[in-house]
Amino acid sequence: MSFCGFSTPASKRYQQRVLVTVLIYLVVVLAAAWTVKHTHVHGWVLYAIAVMPALPVLAMLGVMGVYLQEEKDEYLRLVTMRSLLAGSAVLLAILMVNDFLRSFSGSAALPPFTSWVLFFVTFGVAQAVQTVRDRVRDDA
Repeated sequence: MSFCGFSTPASKRYQQRVLVTVLIYLVVVLAAAWTVKHTHVHGWVLYAIAVMPALPVLAMLGVMGVYLQEEKDEYLRLVTMRSLLAGSAVLLAILMVNDFLRSFSGSAALPPFTSWVLFFVTFGVAQAVQTVRDRVRDDA
């Protein structure tokens, strides 16, 4: 398995960190959902439990930052930065349009986790597009 079609020591560490972070996220979100459903917590405890699944997601952004610091290949860093920029642009555009729609038309908010999912989907698509676009033909 490789990152952006390449395998570097930094990308291998990135993949390991992402895997650990995703596993932690799954455990935390399942534990939080079970706790809220079965223990009927309320007040500040409920808010604390609700915030817990967000922490591994935020950690994943930190993992990306560590990857960018560790990666020595400037091309891979550029692809990652462009992908983060594309994901951020889509995220901000969606949030801005949604906020104006809610403000002026009274429309409903986006479903939960829509922005998070679209950020990471855009990040992945941007990496794939750049990797395909920048391929060089073999001189065979």
